[in-house]
Amino acid sequence: MPTETFLNLPIEKQQRLMEAAKIEFSRAPLKEASIANIIKLAGIPRGSFYQYFTDKEDLYFYYYDQLQRDTRLEFEEALIAADGDILQAADVYFVKMMTEVLTGENTAFFKNLFMSMDYHSSRRVTRDLDFPENERPMKHKHHHREIHSLWRLVNQEALCFENSREFAMFIRTLMTVVFMVVSHGYRRLGVDENYRVEDSIAEFRTQLNWYRQGIYKQDD
Repeated sequence: MPTETFLNLPIEKQQRLMEAAKIEFSRAPLKEASIANIIKLAGIPRGSFYQYFTDKEDLYFYYYDQLQRDTRLEFEEALIAADGDILQAADVYFVKMMTEVLTGENTAFFKNLFMSMDYHSSRRVTRDLDFPENERPMKHKHHHREIHSLWRLVNQEALCFENSREFAMFIRTLMTVVFMVVSHGYRRLGVDENYRVEDSIAEFRTQLNWYRQGIYKQDD
């Protein structure tokens, strides 16, 4: 997270550094991104950068968080509109999300994020959906509240989850599906001229339906 020094900067200077981050992290994934390029684009000394952020990863995930500021609220709104139906809400929320990351103004950034995602980065981008029990230190207590707030909005009577921890486990599997579908979409964008975002949406909805219907045929 940024330091108080950064947060106390004039908004214009903060925005200049965020724009530099957008350009560099859209050019290259985190591991290949250059602090030298960022400070050159932002027009700040290297020493100033380290007064604002610990390292480039710190800046990277702060920038990501700024892009995702309204994410939890949108998921909650989708759950409320769906009367607590988690799969219906997931359809609305994740279809919108996939459309934005595959075709929106920040597509280059998200492509680098998804195509280079490892265990560490996947845990970081889903930290608001972390397990709510005692698996994490107290510094993650805020993120535990996030999953609890979603759990309270879900129609719990319709689900077989025993508690919010199992719900969090399910959400993680759902996020894994989303990551895989989006990554597949980016790969197809580069080689298949007939690819459309609707193809990825259809792929996601097929897998979402497996959750709703199960994978076994039902006896008549």
